[in-house]
Order: sequence, then C-alpha cells, then structure tokens
Amino acid sequence: MRTHSDTMSRLASVQQLVLFSLGGRRFGVNVAKVREIRGWQPVTELPHGSEFMIGVINLRGLVVPVFDLQAMLGFRPGDTASGVVIVIEHAGHSAGFLADGVSDIINVTPEQFSAPPSGTGCAEELLHAMIIQGDDIIGLLDLSAIVPAAQDLIAA
Repeated sequence: MRTHSDTMSRLASVQQLVLFSLGGRRFGVNVAKVREIRGWQPVTELPHGSEFMIGVINLRGLVVPVFDLQAMLGFRPGDTASGVVIVIEHAGHSAGFLADGVSDIINVTPEQFSAPPSGTGCAEELLHAMIIQGDDIIGLLDLSAIVPAAQDLIAA
C-alpha cells in the first residue's frame, strides 16, 4: 500500500503529462514515455491473444501490440472505430493502448498529486497517483506496472 509520502517522494518535481480519456474518465501518462499518438488503424489480430490485446500494428518496421486499456482497468471494452492509440515505451518495451482521445498536455506540480485510495478494490497497482485539477481527478497511470502486465499478456 502506498502512502501519501511515498507518492510525494517519487513525484518531487513538476511533470508534463499527456491527458487522455477512457469512457469519460481522465487519465494521464508522463509525456517522456509517449513515443507516438496515432489515429486508429486496423490491427492484425493474433490467434489466442489475451482478452485485453486487440492485435498488433506495424510502427515503421516494429511490431507493437495494442491493448484495450479500458478493459485492462476493468471498464467496458473501448471503441476502436473512434479511438486513438497511445504508443509508449518503458523499460525497453513498446506497447500501444487504445484510448477514446487525447485532450491535452499539462504541467503538474507535486502539490497536485495524491496517493491512490487504498482498499477500494480498484486497480491500485496500475495507478501511480491521483491528480487534483480544479474539480477533476485524473488518474496517473503507473507505466512500470502496465507495460510488464501487457508484456505478460503477450507471453501467456
């Protein structure tokens, strides 16, 4: 379980975040981890792929798996017809995540971060922090948890 001080010590400086939406919910990822944002394009489905993997795309010669982030987070599956793919890199791996849309790039100060709530049954391991912005709460996704989880799904 993360405490507020754990979260604050890991997020001690101003960060730039790419904000995106998933089923009306707002999330963000560190802009430095985003390799590319692409409009939706058909994917190549793989046989016996995980329930969360939509398929793979060709990113300038690199085969990149694309995952339904809404489904990974426990929400209803995303709509591929109108979505975008956020391609991220973390720990030497690339993965694409389907989102409804990208809305903004913002600067976030350490004072805006809060630890994710514990004991709620939500995917706490996937949230790095919660960001308070006016009346909105934005979930900062923990790429160190999501990309390995995605890579584990490929291997399964």
